[in-house]
Order: sequence, then C-alpha cells, then structure tokens
Amino acid sequence: RVFINAGGASEAIQSRGFKYVFQSAAAISAYVEGIGPIAEKNNLKTMAFISRDYGAARDMRKSLDKLAAQHKFEIVMTEYFPAGTSDYSSNIARARQMNPDMWVSIGYPNEAIEMVRQFRSVNYLPKFFIHNGASQPDFIKSVGKDGDFAFAMSLYEPVLKTKGNAEFVKAFGDKFGYEPGYYAGFAFAGVTVLEEAVKKTGSFDQDKLRETLTTLEVDTVMGHHKVDSKTGMQVGVKGLIDQIRKSRNEIVWPDDLKTIDAVIPMPAWDKRGA
Repeated sequence: RVFINAGGASEAIQSRGFKYVFQSAAAISAYVEGIGPIAEKNNLKTMAFISRDYGAARDMRKSLDKLAAQHKFEIVMTEYFPAGTSDYSSNIARARQMNPDMWVSIGYPNEAIEMVRQFRSVNYLPKFFIHNGASQPDFIKSVGKDGDFAFAMSLYEPVLKTKGNAEFVKAFGDKFGYEPGYYAGFAFAGVTVLEEAVKKTGSFDQDKLRETLTTLEVDTVMGHHKVDSKTGMQVGVKGLIDQIRKSRNEIVWPDDLKTIDAVIPMPAWDKRGA
C-alpha cells in the first residue's frame, strides 16, 4: 500500500527499494544545505562539528563534507558525544584552541540549551553557532535573551510564506490556541500530498496512486513537493536556517523565504547590552 513518509527525514528509508513509500518531509541533507551558502557569503572558512552520536548526525556530517567542497570551507574538528552528555567543557576548550568560525551541532533542545549556557559561562562564542534543537520553543524558553543570534536548522515555521500556510496557522491556532510546530507542519504537508494524489488519480487503486506519486508536484505549507521518481526521496522541499532575534525564530535562508537578514558574526556576550 502507498505510504506517505511525512516525518522520516532519513535518506536511508528511501534507499531500500520500497516502491510505495514517498517522502513528503525534507530529506536529511536539507537540514544543513543552507550552511554552505551562508558560509560562503559571510567568508566563514572553518567549522567544528560537535554532535550527539546517532545516525542522523553522521548522515548530516557526510552532507557537510560535500558542502565544504562546494563552498570552500574546512571542517577542522569533529567530535561525537554519547546520549546523556551535559558537560561540553572539553569540546569548548578544544574549539577555543582551534578557533573555528562555525560551531555546527546536531542533537536535542536540552543539548543546545546547555551549550549556550556553557558558552556564556566561559565567555566563548564562535562567529556562527547552529543547532537543530535551537529551533524548538524549549530552547528560547530556557535560555532567554542568551539565545538571541543563535542559528537553528528548521523545516517549518509559522511565518513561512508558502501556499496555504497563513490559513493553516490561523485554523490551527483557532482550534488549539497556539501556533503549529514542525510536527504539525509535517503532518499537514503529508495529507496535502495524499489528497492531491487521490484527486489527480481519481481512484484509491494503490498502483495507480503510486504511479501518480512518482511524478506529483504540489505546493504545501512546507514548500514545493517533488520526489525522485525512482526512490520516492524528497528533492523539492528545502530546509530552513533560522536566527533567533528578540526571542523569536526568524528565517534567514533560503533568500526567497527569509523574514530577516542574518547577523554574522554573532555579537559577543559583552556587546549585547542588558
């Protein structure tokens, strides 16, 4: 039966020969793709990759290798830490010695929170700090103003200027009393793809639906849906790069969706005022 992969970003899912699985979420490489153009535009030449040790992070590290070659920066430091780590002092000490322009990290919001707290406590800050966990509301709630100017990998934001998103955000807010997060965006995009496929096919016949989905293109709240016809892997939806400004996520990449210009380098701790 047709299966819409609305939340699984792993490219491995789509590389195993499943003929009926179609990815509506952005693929794992989309999380980091904006880092390359941002690095090149802002003359950021060196990177430290410091991450929780799990499969998604190692997949993203491979994507960063390709970006480094394309956008002319060097990954000078790679360190993985086990789940449950809360002390990043050794990572910070090594980064202070190597002085990379960028600190890129993959993991969970609690790890991003602790990194920023420990950066502040030892007066360390790279020019560019990015963590996928920083896109979650828990990050801003926990670190407050210290989270300003941090960057976040994201796949969906309520402020996205995509087809139908304003209406989706309003309807969601009216029903639940808060703005939709990226899990809600994932789900709504997935059912949008399925709805369009059923309408275009005019049938629930699984093989006919599968054939439609191999070439279907449709605009969703997450962006333009398009898949590789052979693997079902998402190739249309782009990841987002946010920067937190005044305790709010603002989109800084891609350019056609940005809500604000990025501030790079991040202002030093003693240059931020009260």
